[in-house]
Amino acid sequence: NDGSNDAYDGGLDLSGFPNFSSATTEEGGREIVIGPATIGAVQVTRKIFVPADESFARFLEIVHNPGASAAAFSVDVYTNLGSDGDEEFVRTSSGDAAFTTADDWIITDDGSGGDPTLIHVVGGPGGAQRPSSVSFPSWGDEIRYAWALTIGPGETQIVMHFASQNPNTATALA
Repeated sequence: NDGSNDAYDGGLDLSGFPNFSSATTEEGGREIVIGPATIGAVQVTRKIFVPADESFARFLEIVHNPGASAAAFSVDVYTNLGSDGDEEFVRTSSGDAAFTTADDWIITDDGSGGDPTLIHVVGGPGGAQRPSSVSFPSWGDEIRYAWALTIGPGETQIVMHFASQNPNTATALA
């Protein structure tokens, strides 16, 4: 819900995914497994891995279709960046000033140095599917991205994305 030094005021929420009071762990307790939750025609499980020696979290959104016909599902992720409207755009993977579905990542910072610099990784080389939508409004303080999936009967698809907190812009860019 909240990262260190007010990095988030609700981070990496998956739209429609309910709250759970318990979860299991894997990877020596470094990965939390939440779900599955039935959302419409699909079952969704979230796996969140945080390494002991790095400042990132890896999210797996595991979507399974137990039905006999294809199902559409949108993996919609929303983050309140915690900067109360002071969040500034730093850079995207394409190097321009716009966050688009062609970008693999976006770096934001609050400008004042109070909140950590944040990276959101939404794609990468060799990825099976690009996000279907992304958004970083000009007034800042939130990021949204989504992947539109069509899951065949009995099929499972996994969307992987990352978030990282950094002490400053130079560290994030490195």
